[in-house]
Amino acid sequence: VVAEHCGFAVAHLLSRDKHSEVAQARQMAMMLCRQLISLPLERIGVAFDRDHGTVMNSIRAIEGRATVDAMFARQLEEVRAKANAALAAA
Repeated sequence: VVAEHCGFAVAHLLSRDKHSEVAQARQMAMMLCRQLISLPLERIGVAFDRDHGTVMNSIRAIEGRATVDAMFARQLEEVRAKANAALAAA
């Protein structure tokens, strides 16, 4: 859902690409994995080929940005709603 919303292939989110747009989308996906399906940090890290500390920092970064950037917070809520709908349909 995050990849589609941001215009990236899922493989791109899972890559080592550090460009800010890709990294931010990846961090958003990690946060939603944690919040919506309660995956442990370690499991999210394995899925994204990162360690649990990176996942934790990614979640904090997204939460922090959402508190200071209202436009980003709205975008995050749109993605969360789409992800919730996808989970409900599954």
